[in-house]
Amino acid sequence: MIRVLDEEKINRMIDALLALQEQEDVTIPALRRQLIETEKGIEYLVNAIQQGILTASTKQRLEELESRKKNCLLASPGRNCKNRS
Repeated sequence: MIRVLDEEKINRMIDALLALQEQEDVTIPALRRQLIETEKGIEYLVNAIQQGILTASTKQRLEELESRKKNCLLASPGRNCKNRS
């Protein structure tokens, strides 16, 4: 029987996996930045609502931002936030 994986191939696979593990993961920092940006948008809209500025568009935008925040919090590494607005 022919051996499909010999020691050399296994070592190359191990080296490739270790190289992948050493790469910097930029997904989580990007998600954090999107979450911070979204939370600021929500804060600004809440402040506007507290000052009496409530229109259909501010309500719609607040709902969009709340949905985006939820998706950012649920996003797993390797995925991006949904509903980029």
